[in-house]
Order: sequence, then structure tokens, then C-alpha cells
Amino acid sequence: MSGPGAILAIELVSEEAARAVPGRLHLFRNASSLGGVESLIEWRRRHDPEASPRLLRLSVGLESAEDFLQDLEGALGEG
Repeated sequence: MSGPGAILAIELVSEEAARAVPGRLHLFRNASSLGGVESLIEWRRRHDPEASPRLLRLSVGLESAEDFLQDLEGALGEG
């Protein structure tokens, strides 16, 4: 990457799924600060009661895109 990190948001099918996914990831730390070189994820409702209960915010770090996608696909496919 030659610029700032990528931040994205996804909404899952349920609050239960959104709360569970961060704990299933291996490359991502569950944290609300979205601005370092490490990959981070947060269930947004935890910090903002107005946010959708299905919303996850991710900050993509320096891991390879393939590793990132594999980790995320694995976590989304469980449960």
C-alpha cells in the first residue's frame, strides 16, 4: 500500500452473527481504534448505541490480501 489503510464496514444478517465474528478471526484484533498497521475489527454497537446491531467495522492492516480474505471467509462461514 502506498496510502492510508483501508477501512470498511459490513452488515451481517443478525446481531448474533455480528457479535460472534470478531472472536473467530485470527489476523484481526478486536479493537475500536481503526488507524494502525495491524488489522482491527469492532462490533460498532458496543461503542455507539445508535449504530446498527449488525454492523462491523474493519481496518485492514499489512497482512496479505489472500490471508485477510481467508481469515474473514472462515469467520463468516462458521456458525
